[in-house]
Amino acid sequence: MKKSPQLFLIHFAGGNCYSFGFLEIFLNRYFEIIPVELPGRGNRSREKLLIDFEEAARDIQQQITNRLAAWPFLIFGHSMGSYIGLKVTNELVKIGQYPTCLIVSGSSGPKVCTERTSLLSQQEFIHKVQTLGGTPPGLLENEELVEYLEPILRADFGLSEQSNLVDEPALEIPLFALMGNLESEVNQVGNWRRYTKRYFEYKIFEGGHFFINDHPQSVAQFIKQSYDKATLLQYREIAG
Repeated sequence: MKKSPQLFLIHFAGGNCYSFGFLEIFLNRYFEIIPVELPGRGNRSREKLLIDFEEAARDIQQQITNRLAAWPFLIFGHSMGSYIGLKVTNELVKIGQYPTCLIVSGSSGPKVCTERTSLLSQQEFIHKVQTLGGTPPGLLENEELVEYLEPILRADFGLSEQSNLVDEPALEIPLFALMGNLESEVNQVGNWRRYTKRYFEYKIFEGGHFFINDHPQSVAQFIKQSYDKATLLQYREIAG
């Protein structure tokens, strides 16, 4: 029986292994879905939050290597997950584990970060999180939820802010990018082209930072089509 390709999902800031459930229902007929998560949330809520990007990337890489099987796999990451995805993919390649492709979402690519959202006052920080979307209206006005979510969100924003991947080596695999047309940096999504020596393609969806919530079926279709395209390119290279 032919095994389905493994699809590893890396969550956004404040997310966990359940964050992509709305996508999984459109993807599980094509892939073996494996959502990974950082400590301090979801199934790992009793573990200490990570505040170092390199350590966070190693944590995610270990989860992926622990689950890798002897058939193709690909990686998808949204926002913070896109940065971790790039770092992890490069580290996997170093040990001879090549994803069929990397798919990044909700980000215009690595850059020198000058904004320190993670250091804002509570009021400013919560307002910033709300402007990004992805949380139900009024959710962060609940004091108990804020007490639980704020440390997780601050830690994750800090990870993105210190990721420093501008000089990360270009990948030897195809890279695909997705972004919402209402994002302030949407015109810079082509920046991701610098991070692959192979095929690159991007698509713009209607919506803001969490456009994926509004177009789950279309996003899932793009993931499937990206994998198919990367697989075809791989076969053509082998055929010479």
